[in-house]
Amino acid sequence: MLMSIIADWLAGIRARLDGFARDALLVLVLAVAAVAHLSTGVQRTAVASASTLLWLAILLCPLIGRRRAPIAVLASLMALSAAAALGLPTGLGPVPGQLAPLAGGVLLVALATVAVHRPRAFGLIGAVVLGAWGPAVLLRWSPGEPGPIGVGLWCCAVVAAALAGMYTQTRRAYVGALRERAAHLEHERDQQARITAAEERARIARELHDVVSHNLAVIVALADGAAATAPDPGSGLMRQVASTGRQAIDEMRLILGLLRDDEAVSWSPQPGIAQLGDLIAETRATGLLTRLVVTGPRRDLGPGLELTVYRIVQEALTNVRKHARGATHAQVRLDYRDEHLEVEVADDGRAARPGDVVGHGLTGMGERAAAFVGTLDAGPAAEGGWRVRVLLTAPEGGR
Repeated sequence: MLMSIIADWLAGIRARLDGFARDALLVLVLAVAAVAHLSTGVQRTAVASASTLLWLAILLCPLIGRRRAPIAVLASLMALSAAAALGLPTGLGPVPGQLAPLAGGVLLVALATVAVHRPRAFGLIGAVVLGAWGPAVLLRWSPGEPGPIGVGLWCCAVVAAALAGMYTQTRRAYVGALRERAAHLEHERDQQARITAAEERARIARELHDVVSHNLAVIVALADGAAATAPDPGSGLMRQVASTGRQAIDEMRLILGLLRDDEAVSWSPQPGIAQLGDLIAETRATGLLTRLVVTGPRRDLGPGLELTVYRIVQEALTNVRKHARGATHAQVRLDYRDEHLEVEVADDGRAARPGDVVGHGLTGMGERAAAFVGTLDAGPAAEGGWRVRVLLTAPEGGR
């Protein structure tokens, strides 16, 4: 628990700081550690000289730009360390042994940065060069000749730094690819959902236009009959009604031509609740035992709302046949209430059907329900199986 809290805290700090700020913080931490090392233990007897503190700053400052130019930073640190260890007059270089651990740590950080931010070949070359350079230069910073143990430890540290950098680079690339793929899939899902919703809205509009056009044709026929039998001035008014109705039908045909694309225009009445019996009979013919239950006083809902009910039941039964594994029974229930109609389609198949949760069938049903100020609820039923429940605003006559 404590490690998790610390990791979350560090991740929060990392997220709030940019690369430059994190590098500056690293330099500050290393500086504090180096000063503490110089003033404790065996170093307490020899107070750090001004030249030692100066070289401490010189070795740490390049790390601030390690992300922008990692190869240049590594090369400059190697050159500075070599100059401090080999070629400076007495008094200008650090006290022997005081900055050797810090210089080694700084070089390993620089090597790891090269392995993280540059191609893998650069990290391997840097590891080979630094591994050979360390025993020849850096370990001579300490009194005495470097022994086999010191050389081995240095080579192991160099390999560990390079491998850590390469692993970090690989992991970042993997995580980045996963994030990119997740974002791409999420974009595709949202785009497909928008396309499906637009197609379903266009289909709803086409069907409702069919309903309106059919009703207009009936109105025109009634107006023509009234004009032929009614005395003046009523016959003139009826002829005007008929003419207006024909004009409206022509405009509807024009609109339908835009909505249907290459689909054939059909002026036949759309199905409604009366056709649910035929739909259920077709479902039974496929082997799924289906029944229709109607509760409440049945009333006229209007052709548009009845068409919506029919399409919702049709899509729900289609989903049962496609996705309900092991389903043998299904029930369609219509519950007439005051100002509302509840439509429920339930089956006894397996409750977990991920394809239905994100499928386009539910999107279409939701669009149809929303057209009549309705709500859609779909998911596993408490008694098992899958259930689709739609509550529609259904006043008398569909008004």
